[in-house]
Amino acid sequence: MPHIKLPEAAPGLIGPLQQYPETAGPLAALAESLLRGPSPLSTAEREVIAAYVSDLNACFFCAETHSATARELLGRDASTMDQVLADGDRAAVDGRLRALLTIAGKVRESGRAVTDEDVARARAEGADDRAIHDTVLIAAAFAMFNRYVDGLATWAPTEPDAYRAFGVDLAAHGYLRRISERVDAAHRLWPAGASEAYVTAQSRLLAEERALRDHLERVATARRSLPPGAPLDGYLLDGDDGQIRLVDLFGEHDTLVVYHLMFPPGAAEACPMCSMWVDGFHGVSHHLTRNMSFAVVAKAPLDELRGWAYRRGWDGLRMLSSYHSSFNVDLGVEDPDGSQRPAISVFVRAGDEVRHAYTMQAGFSESEPDRGIDLLSPVWQVLDLLPKGRNDWWAGNGYAGRARGGQLAGHLNN
Repeated sequence: MPHIKLPEAAPGLIGPLQQYPETAGPLAALAESLLRGPSPLSTAEREVIAAYVSDLNACFFCAETHSATARELLGRDASTMDQVLADGDRAAVDGRLRALLTIAGKVRESGRAVTDEDVARARAEGADDRAIHDTVLIAAAFAMFNRYVDGLATWAPTEPDAYRAFGVDLAAHGYLRRISERVDAAHRLWPAGASEAYVTAQSRLLAEERALRDHLERVATARRSLPPGAPLDGYLLDGDDGQIRLVDLFGEHDTLVVYHLMFPPGAAEACPMCSMWVDGFHGVSHHLTRNMSFAVVAKAPLDELRGWAYRRGWDGLRMLSSYHSSFNVDLGVEDPDGSQRPAISVFVRAGDEVRHAYTMQAGFSESEPDRGIDLLSPVWQVLDLLPKGRNDWWAGNGYAGRARGGQLAGHLNN
């Protein structure tokens, strides 16, 4: 717990800067000038020095924040930061930076520890007066920042992803914007009267949720960066206007998304969980189709599929049957014995060529049958907000469908 009253959701240096805005401006300006202002040292080199001094001072928040920022700025050479933290004297850096790190480390102990020999070595490696000056000032200033953070016993996130997010933001936008945003303490996520235990737990949860957001962004970037997928043969699917080629489903778009509905031929109804997902897609289809083409494909014959779509109220969704096609088996959503798996697939078109881009099933594997595409349903996302969570609830077909408005009252507790 901090030694003094500080905003609960603000980690490290951010807490006292929020609590005492009269000092926040000058301190933020100092950090911006030291680490991003004019200097013969690159921004990355200065962040490395700041992280190195903070690590020597055992200031976890500052060391993690500035090492993450340095890694972001170093790009392909991000491992340099880890080498410096492991052993600044032996890190694979140029001679100038190594000599300046020696000076910074001595300033951290005492300004008087810096010798003429240390300065001469830095000059011999190419450091000029301004580089030496900036190194000494960064080291001295961060000794102050470190003691400010730890002397007040501020709390620091322990999750690496939280610092990675700080680093990305600081590398891109610097310290003035970051501090000015953080000083705005109006973003409070609890009403007055919340207990100290609640506030502390919620503050840490917020850091986890930010880290989750950033991780999801990295996954989405990796998904978009997949190399071109396999070209697909000219499948014919049964639709309202007869058989239609896969390439003709794209319309004006170059991307097609298909939801694979579990609905075997002759079944009385489609899979309840699949139908819940399609309920969600139906509700936002007018938004989705501004950016892509969308269709639901099932193995059931077209007349059975149409009947189910009418019962569910899926007006406006393109419903297609793969009854006369190997489409399901080829996409891995149906086995030769007819057993099926719910999934979603993305296809891209270039001229008359269609390529597979991505498929994800409802389960990650046979041993992990759930949560593969849960992020695509608002139902699961809202249930995860509840104190009781998802519990053992599963969607059913009995209460859903076109007449659900009239049936709602009787199913509020089901």
